[in-house]
Amino acid sequence: MAYNQTDEQYCNLLEQILTTGRNTDDRTGTGTIQMFGGKMVFDLKKGLPLLTTKKLHLNSIIHELLWFISGSTNIKYLQENKVTIWDEWADENGDLGPVYSKQWRDFGGDECTNGVDQISDLINMLKTNPTSRRLIVSAWNPVDVPDMALPPCHCLFQFYTDVMTISEFMNNDFNKNKRDALNKTNSEEQDLLEAFEVIFDMESIALESTLKNVDPSEVLLTDEVMAIFEKYGFRVRRLSCQLYQRSVDSFLGLPFNIVSYSILTEMVAQCVNMEANEFHWVGGCTHIYNNHLEQVAEQLSREPFEQTAKLVLADKKDIFDFKFEDISIIDYVAHPSIKALIAV
Repeated sequence: MAYNQTDEQYCNLLEQILTTGRNTDDRTGTGTIQMFGGKMVFDLKKGLPLLTTKKLHLNSIIHELLWFISGSTNIKYLQENKVTIWDEWADENGDLGPVYSKQWRDFGGDECTNGVDQISDLINMLKTNPTSRRLIVSAWNPVDVPDMALPPCHCLFQFYTDVMTISEFMNNDFNKNKRDALNKTNSEEQDLLEAFEVIFDMESIALESTLKNVDPSEVLLTDEVMAIFEKYGFRVRRLSCQLYQRSVDSFLGLPFNIVSYSILTEMVAQCVNMEANEFHWVGGCTHIYNNHLEQVAEQLSREPFEQTAKLVLADKKDIFDFKFEDISIIDYVAHPSIKALIAV
């Protein structure tokens, strides 16, 4: 069976849970097969990691992500857009307490004091200190957990940047288009021309360094050259994201989370002028609910399609300016969706 990167890793995870997991009681009373620890890595350069062995409801994924970013903790916006995934936990007024959105945008805030806007801080840090190891957003706030309708399952995510190699820089579509546009307007400045000459010289030196076994494609851009290219709006860094999920509904929730955080990574990358690289998922208590076992078996029996889905973002530079119509997913081909009950 020929898998794509998304279905291969995800279906392997399901099979690992079924073969190594243990029967475990849970909060909902449904019961699960559960294991501890899981890891998947998706190369975003190969496309958006959407499953093809069952169709996902893209409108729900996009609207929920925009709702998180907005800072709202009331489901009115979701209901207006026919997204029902949070209905089971909201009170009679549609409120959920200080869940994800509150923590992302107002961590530690109360009626008298503004909290930390972690998303704004993240964007600022990526622009001013991209090599920081503190590029973290936490939805897990122990003080607020008792007041949440549902404590956050995907509770912390971290971004990481690294420098492009010469090959990555030269072959990057964004950078190619950027240089073509500059060439058409004859606006390449002397320092920019010299920066390109430095790159060509570095490639030549690497090619001649056969005794050192230097691969020209692995030679990194220098700080001096990076500064010049950044000045003219080229992309010189790659951006990756890692999500830690303490509790994982592997059949219903996990496929949504993978896509949602991959889109978020692409949005953040665009806003800070970097190239989206990888999405890493790490799971803690990773489980399949007992009332999802038949659906899992059906999904595992399906032949996956080629991964063709592509994400198209409007040219927004501020992450808070994105609207639903600014996020499009094209060429998504998948088997029909598989319905399953939510364990509440």
